[in-house]
Amino acid sequence: TSPEVYDLYLRGVEALRRYTLESIAEARVYFLKSLAIDPRYARAYAAMAFTYTAGGIFYQTERTEEAIRQALRYGTTALELNDTLPQGHFAMSIAYLRQGRHDEAEAAARKAIRYDPNYSDGHAALANILFYAGRGEEAEKMIRRAMELNPRYSATYIDILGRALFGMGRYDQAIARLSECIARDPAFFACHAFLAAAYGLTGKAEAARWEAQEIMSLEPGFSLQTDTVAFQLRRPEDKERYRAGLRRAGVPER
Repeated sequence: TSPEVYDLYLRGVEALRRYTLESIAEARVYFLKSLAIDPRYARAYAAMAFTYTAGGIFYQTERTEEAIRQALRYGTTALELNDTLPQGHFAMSIAYLRQGRHDEAEAAARKAIRYDPNYSDGHAALANILFYAGRGEEAEKMIRRAMELNPRYSATYIDILGRALFGMGRYDQAIARLSECIARDPAFFACHAFLAAAYGLTGKAEAARWEAQEIMSLEPGFSLQTDTVAFQLRRPEDKERYRAGLRRAGVPER
């Protein structure tokens, strides 16, 4: 594509990776401008798809089916234009996971890695999916591989590692990693949620209550009923364990 289109795409990526609600919206503007000039630029479609799922990963926003439909629409278009595009399969894997379609999500993430074995975000996406499927050991191995491929990894990678450790019941190690994640990104909602659950499950009552308050300040009105994280956990026992930790931290049922 043209230098102008590529520059707009890079500006969008830079904004997206700040992972605030404002920067995600800003990223969409850049991606749409690049597509207005080059409607066949597959990477911009893939990036657009991720903007519709990113809000639901880092916050409790854009959790509606409409956001997922938009992600699937843009991701499908990206792969129609280039079915070997790793970023396209990455985007689809995240959208599938948000729908609880674990097998399809895993298959898409593995395709991203197959088409680019050094694609660190593909490894991180697969690690995330494996965690939600209840395969903590595999998830830990995969996220550590992602960290090797990209030593300048974001807070997201630390969060995934923390959750992999949480999934294996290694709560103290999980707490250390999740705390590191929050130090890097204080507004990372899912990281706060798992940290609160880990504190709750280990009987660290004061720290658990503090994290519950942090959650409620980030998402006023949050409750176990409105939570979208547990939905993605495949195994009933993992859902109940996570929810039990949040209950002990003081998160309300409704």
